[in-house]
Amino acid sequence: MLRWTFMISMLSAYALSADAENSVLLLFNGSFTTNTRIFSNADNPQLYSDITNIPINYGIGAEVRVRTFWERWVLGISVEKISGTVETSAIYDGPTGPVIIPRTNGYEMVPVEAGMYYTVPISSTTFAFYLGGGLGYYTGRRTSSVGSAASRSTDIASTMGIHVSTGIRWMFTPLLALDAHLRFRDPQINATNVFDQKSTLIKGVPVPLAQEPSHTAINLNGINYSAGLAIVF
Repeated sequence: MLRWTFMISMLSAYALSADAENSVLLLFNGSFTTNTRIFSNADNPQLYSDITNIPINYGIGAEVRVRTFWERWVLGISVEKISGTVETSAIYDGPTGPVIIPRTNGYEMVPVEAGMYYTVPISSTTFAFYLGGGLGYYTGRRTSSVGSAASRSTDIASTMGIHVSTGIRWMFTPLLALDAHLRFRDPQINATNVFDQKSTLIKGVPVPLAQEPSHTAINLNGINYSAGLAIVF
C-alpha cells in the first residue's frame, strides 16, 4: 500500500510541477456521432428483422489528460453522454377507421474511456497533432414511445470495447486551448424495454401496446467528431 501511495504521489508531483510544461489538461467538449443502429430481435441476431438508423447523435463530455514520464505520451481518461432519437409513424386500424400512431425510437449511452495519446513530432508549442487509442466501458439504455406512452428500460446494459482517435490542439493562450478530434469505436449493447400500461389514447382511440418485453441491440458505429475548450495547467 505504501509503495502504491508513493508511486501515485510521485506521478502527481511530476504532473503538477512548475517545470512540467502543459502537464495537465482539462477538456470540456461537445460531440456529434454520424450514425447509430438499433436492431430488433436482439435475443436472436440471425433474425434481425428491423434496423433503425439514427443519423444525428449529440453528446457532451469531459476529459483529463496527464503527461507521462515517456516523452510525447499522454494519458487520457474521458466520460461522455451520447443520445439520439428518430420519430416514425404507423397506421392502426381502429374501430372508427385508420389512426396514425406517432412513435419514437432512441437511446442513451455513456462511454467511459481510457487511453494513450502520442504527440506527433511535427507538433509545436502552439499546435499539437496526436494519435491515440485505448479501452472503453459503455453503458446505456433504449428509449422508445408510442404516442404519449413511454416504455421502461428493465436494465442498464454494458459492454467493453476499444477505440482509436486522432486530433489537433491549438494553444491560443498559455492556459487555454481549443481541441478537436475524431474517434472510431463500435460498441454494441443489448437492451430490454417493456410498457407498463396495456394501451394508450391517440386522438381519442385506445391503441393496444405490446406486453411482451422488447429486446434490442444498440450499435454506436458512427465516427465521433468532438471539439471543445481545454484548460491547461
